[in-house]
Amino acid sequence: MRGLIKRPLKDNEGMIFPHKKMFFPIHTWFMSYPITLLYLNDDFEIIEIKECIQPFKNYHPKQKSNYLIELKHNPNEKYNLGDTVTLHFCDHPAQNEKEEIIQ
Repeated sequence: MRGLIKRPLKDNEGMIFPHKKMFFPIHTWFMSYPITLLYLNDDFEIIEIKECIQPFKNYHPKQKSNYLIELKHNPNEKYNLGDTVTLHFCDHPAQNEKEEIIQ
């Protein structure tokens, strides 16, 4: 599954990946900008945060989650464990039905 690799995003955009209670490791190979990861439970509450992952790195989450949101890193945005995420979908075409660009 291809995430944000070679996808230009605005500072307030990202992509969500639904999955069922599993570990969802990622890599940032070939990316041109750092990203922030938000791992969510079924209630869209943040259960794990990894900020500012630089290009050409790997990240393995510490716990299982139901959703992963990849965001273009914005140092002005702060996220907290337990925060509930509200999604706003925009018109970018997704690669398949499991990928959605969010705003």
